[in-house]
Amino acid sequence: ERIVAYAQFRAAFDAGNYTLALPQARQVVELTRSQFGADAQELANPLTNLGTTYYRMQQYESAMDAFRNALKVLEAVADSADPRLVRPLFGLGLSLRALGRDEEAIVPLKRAVDITRNREGLFAPSQLPLLRPLIGAYMAAGRSEEAGREQQYAYTLAENAGGRNDGRLLGPLDDLARWNESVGRYTMAR
Repeated sequence: ERIVAYAQFRAAFDAGNYTLALPQARQVVELTRSQFGADAQELANPLTNLGTTYYRMQQYESAMDAFRNALKVLEAVADSADPRLVRPLFGLGLSLRALGRDEEAIVPLKRAVDITRNREGLFAPSQLPLLRPLIGAYMAAGRSEEAGREQQYAYTLAENAGGRNDGRLLGPLDDLARWNESVGRYTMAR
């Protein structure tokens, strides 16, 4: 029954029908809870999926609750650098940013980046999608020095991943130029 509910959730979610996906996501959480227990680590993914659904529906407070519950379940059984923490941390950070709570968002976003660097290496390209909201949170919080450091890091990661002539470098290069322009470094931006 849980597998069927998950398949229905996934089909609705992938189709972008979040209104239909939400009750299915809730059902998967409840079925998982009844099968494995209230504090089982198996709840982490269903709770993260529920949080993501709420986030897509712009119900950020509910999304934060689901992500926090997923983190609580994982932190009870996993070490502090467990890669399963990355998705709920990232979702929590995005939800906080959506509510304009950028200073608070820095903590979970930075922790998600740190776990990725710890587990996959300092130059793992998988951290690139995590860096953009972290940089945005730093900028919105007025912490331009940290934003600049992470922006340069993102550019270096992209360059290392594809080389100087890779077309995928255009986005990170544009981000770096825009950041330099926003802090008044026009020559660097140019």
